Amino acid sequence: MKLSSYIHGICLKLSLLLAAGSLLPGCDSLIYDGEGDCKVTYRVRFRYDRNLKFADAFASEVESVTLCLFDEQGRIVWRKTEQGEALKAEGYAMEVDVAPGTYDLVAWCGSTDRNSFAIPAGPVRKQEWTATLNRDRASDGAFVREDLDRLYHGYLPAQLFAKAEEGVFTYTMPLTKDTNNVRVVLQQLSGEAMAKDRFTFRITAENGRMDWNNELLSDEPITYYAWHQQSGTAGVDVPDMPGTITSLSAVVAELTTARLTVRDRTRAAGDDFPDERRMYLTVSDNDTQRVVARVPLVDYALMVKGENRRDMDDQEFLDRMDEYNLVFVLDANMSWVSMSVNIHSWKLVFHNKEI
Repeated sequence: MKLSSYIHGICLKLSLLLAAGSLLPGCDSLIYDGEGDCKVTYRVRFRYDRNLKFADAFASEVESVTLCLFDEQGRIVWRKTEQGEALKAEGYAMEVDVAPGTYDLVAWCGSTDRNSFAIPAGPVRKQEWTATLNRDRASDGAFVREDLDRLYHGYLPAQLFAKAEEGVFTYTMPLTKDTNNVRVVLQQLSGEAMAKDRFTFRITAENGRMDWNNELLSDEPITYYAWHQQSGTAGVDVPDMPGTITSLSAVVAELTTARLTVRDRTRAAGDDFPDERRMYLTVSDNDTQRVVARVPLVDYALMVKGENRRDMDDQEFLDRMDEYNLVFVLDANMSWVSMSVNIHSWKLVFHNKEI
């Protein structure tokens, strides 16, 4: 009797232990936290090395990130914006809280000082996740007179957010810069002083609307005017005449435009985009109402691509380049006789055959 009672007691205790074990918390329990957090974390890193230095400049250039995830039917399932000092932290990554699945990731990033671009506050489908340049209007059309916020685009298609018991899954999104700075210098070799407001500098293009995949959408013509102009003179050494210095007068203008694309090449074959609608840089003399210079900007930009980059796709080169310096040399009649395009260490000089 005692033996059977003892066995019964042992069996009862084992049953209670088994029952208690079945009630222990699972992977998210405090007990398991001592061995590891036992949760799934999805993170997205952002990298901006699509530049001619091939160096990641995300922390120094990007001030705001808005990321959207879309399911396989193109419906939005998640959106988040982060900005400020958090983006400059070493190893910064945005945590994404979604159920396991396959998603397209699309991001618009940049600076936000001037509110230059509008993105939808609440897109429902991927086709709505566009960026549109904010512009002013006059009787002769749309225009912009301000320096633009920097704009970057990122896209990662068909990313698997795996179903797992635990682990950290990190996805790296490359960014493409969609804004470009153009500096134009007019040099007057006669030494005659030039007022900074004598000339009007403008870029005309139809590039103010970017689709979710960063392709240009149909848009109206936009005129980008110089947002800064200054003039001055400087002494310049005369070649082959040591000790001789002449005076050089110049006007400098700064402009910013949205994305440059190969569509705007005037020699693009096999397309039906009219040349008059492509991107042009125009400089006008307000005193004489004459056009001093009018050049197809993308054509000249690609001429400076260089032998070392001959294997690089033309669009990739335009995406990697974000600053252009053009120098026009004027004669006494304010007509340009030569021009140079400077990009990093590359310089190409052109002579105006129409003069």
